[in-house]
Amino acid sequence: TTKKTSTADVYLYMCDIGNGLFKIGVSASPQRRQKQIRTYSGKASMRTTARIPTKKSAAFRSFEKAVLQRFAHGRTSGGTEVLRLSASEANECAGFMRALCSRA
Repeated sequence: TTKKTSTADVYLYMCDIGNGLFKIGVSASPQRRQKQIRTYSGKASMRTTARIPTKKSAAFRSFEKAVLQRFAHGRTSGGTEVLRLSASEANECAGFMRALCSRA
């Protein structure tokens, strides 16, 4: 049997997949998600995880969307959730994610 993860704890994450590319997403288990991402990007490492407040966890997609819209200039052909960011943009993105989750 597979245990479905409850949406009580949902995290917004930014995973460094190398070469200035970052995967933005939402996961109940960022550690497990990192392992999945490593299957196609061997050096993937979680750069930032920010817990989405429980009362807002049902609307978790809106958090991901806010980050992707704010940093839309970094979009690549790797899909809408993969962004090319400079070091300073990655820092800004991480800060934006934490602020977004703490304000909610």
